[in-house]
Amino acid sequence: MSSRAAFLASVFSVLLGLPLLNCGGSDNSSNSAPLTEPAYFAVRPDPRACPSPTCGGFWVTELNQAVTHCADGTTAAEAQGCYVAELNSDVPGLAMKTRPVTNAIVKGKIAAKTFGTMGNLGEIDITDAWQPVTP
Repeated sequence: MSSRAAFLASVFSVLLGLPLLNCGGSDNSSNSAPLTEPAYFAVRPDPRACPSPTCGGFWVTELNQAVTHCADGTTAAEAQGCYVAELNSDVPGLAMKTRPVTNAIVKGKIAAKTFGTMGNLGEIDITDAWQPVTP
């Protein structure tokens, strides 16, 4: 099986709620310390209808970890994930293409970002993104 096919199979298993094996990963990808290097995250839009930026952003969960380290220094369980108000990328068009996707896998880092009087709601800075293939 090609590496692309293996990766797509792992993406589908995550989206279907099946376990995903950790095939390598970074030494910085752990549930014991905040990330210093990019990691892989599941991203889903925040459906809450309260005013932005406290709602309407994204819920992010680091893949293959029991907890995710949030931008405000707290940790969140795998089932909930961390809220981030923005999804950004230095790759032209990547963030714009990823925002409307219902579920995506991204490579990136959660970073602190202050939103005026709302405080640090965080952002995720992505370098790569994958979305499910739909028929």
